[in-house]
Amino acid sequence: PFVGLLDEPAPHLSLVLFILFTLSSTAFDGLHSTLPWVSLYWKHLYPEIAPWFSPAPGQQFLLSTKIYYVWQWLSLLLSPLIYLGLFAGFVRLAKAFTRSPVPTGELVLRFSMSLVPIAFVYHLTHYYTVFLVQAGQIVKLVSDPFGFGWNLFGTARWTIEPVMLDVGSIWLTQVVLIVAGHIVSVYLAHVEALRIFGSARPAALSQLPMLALMMMFTNLGLWILSLPLAGG
Repeated sequence: PFVGLLDEPAPHLSLVLFILFTLSSTAFDGLHSTLPWVSLYWKHLYPEIAPWFSPAPGQQFLLSTKIYYVWQWLSLLLSPLIYLGLFAGFVRLAKAFTRSPVPTGELVLRFSMSLVPIAFVYHLTHYYTVFLVQAGQIVKLVSDPFGFGWNLFGTARWTIEPVMLDVGSIWLTQVVLIVAGHIVSVYLAHVEALRIFGSARPAALSQLPMLALMMMFTNLGLWILSLPLAGG
């Protein structure tokens, strides 16, 4: 599974950004409504920028909320660029470890496909609970997709109970999926390193920074997933 990702490198930086956005957008979606993220804005950022604005009387809350939405959108849009800088930095370290003549840009294109399994399991872990809860509604909506009161297939008034899992089962499944996805990514990156550098020693050296990056992604993903489940 996933070995076809190594058939050819990413042809352009735009695909690398897309892959990184599938990572960063999922991380952002899990992080943006958590207490640490909300506190970062309201306790640390907003008090610094609030003096720049002079809203009309009674409009302070409305203005602060609009600024908060701008902060959220900018964070989402900039997230793949932050991930790109991080990824390129670790690839540059891999190049330095091996003293390879291959340009950093080419290495970024070659190694970027190894991140796809991580993006895949991020989406599974983040959204499969939503699917279990909401999927049954598709059976109802197919009979009345526009809310016009139709009952095209006789299912519009069916009562379908959502599938609810206990927190322990959700967390265990998420941990297993994320760790498995990262193991696959580490393997793919190592195979690609053998192809690029030609022998085991430089390939292994190049993977030390990449392994550190994968571990960072693993811990970040698990930390973000744990935040909605934690009290306080």
